[in-house]
Amino acid sequence: MAPTSPRRSHHIALHSAGSAGGAQLYISCAQLSVTGGSGAIKPAQMLSFPGSYTPTDPGLMINIYYPVPTSYTAPGGGDATC
Repeated sequence: MAPTSPRRSHHIALHSAGSAGGAQLYISCAQLSVTGGSGAIKPAQMLSFPGSYTPTDPGLMINIYYPVPTSYTAPGGGDATC
């Protein structure tokens, strides 16, 4: 399968995420090699930036200190499928 358009990847720093707007997003690089299967990503699964997140989304507003969370939901859409 030939490469299509670049995809964005980022890290989220949660040390200040206990209040709205406290999470810090850092753009990152990722190189993926997808093998097997066929098809292309469905446009409905793509996210638009800015606008895909709000400062109070569960994955961006979370107190990681106390009580310590036992689960975490990343912000944004679900897994992409082809």
